[in-house]
Amino acid sequence: MLAPQGVDPARDTVKFNDMVRGVTQAFAVELTPLLEERKLKVVNVLDQDPSRNTGQKLAIYSVRNANKFAVVLMLDREVLDGDQRLLLTAQHIIQEPVSKDGKMIGVQPVSVVRKSYLLFSSKTGANPNTIASLAQDFIEFLDREKRL
Repeated sequence: MLAPQGVDPARDTVKFNDMVRGVTQAFAVELTPLLEERKLKVVNVLDQDPSRNTGQKLAIYSVRNANKFAVVLMLDREVLDGDQRLLLTAQHIIQEPVSKDGKMIGVQPVSVVRKSYLLFSSKTGANPNTIASLAQDFIEFLDREKRL
């Protein structure tokens, strides 16, 4: 599980990194036992270093942990009909190893599914659901998509 977002701490005047860390790690804490129930080993990585993009971070940690799939957690912002929204986006990525001279050097995404959850809306306020219920919904989504 990878939470790759981060901005340069010197430019983070609104505590964006703290918010990303709080939300993604709360989701990760709730999602981990649901994945472990399916006999999956979970490695939770919070990498808010802005010097590498998400793809680079995914490759680094996937090689390090020999992951066959990854869950990437990010916060997204959208504006829809004047409604400013904050979303938690969870992506499930099936990946194949990339090897060179018999050594795994990277990963190639094969298939990606994603689901977003409204956390806050300027028109309706905060989502009344708990992070635990969002994690449960994501597991059910992965089951329906035959991803686990």
